[in-house]
Amino acid sequence: MVAGLRRTVRPGGLILIGEAFLAEATAPSPQWGSYSDRRTTERALTAGGDVIEATAIQTPSMQAFYETGLPLVQRRAEALARTRPEVAAAIGRYVEFAWLNGPPVTDAIWMLRKTGD
Repeated sequence: MVAGLRRTVRPGGLILIGEAFLAEATAPSPQWGSYSDRRTTERALTAGGDVIEATAIQTPSMQAFYETGLPLVQRRAEALARTRPEVAAAIGRYVEFAWLNGPPVTDAIWMLRKTGD
């Protein structure tokens, strides 16, 4: 998950990464793709030995986007799909992905400190 980024950061440097996780008590499902629970996500983020220094979870601005922005995205996507039927399927997949990244998927921004290699 972080391996590619690690190569570009010096030991002791910081890595910021946005990675969502499934809210507590959410059963795994193909619907949620590769998302895992928080503990599994944290293990994956620190698999290279890095340390989580800080986490911003579902900030108010993220929540506001889901509550107000996604309905606007969906309406615009529907209008665009009507005028451009050749890309309607791709637009539908994008909107589905955007909605999946709302609850029970919890957005987070993680700050990792790279350990020595």
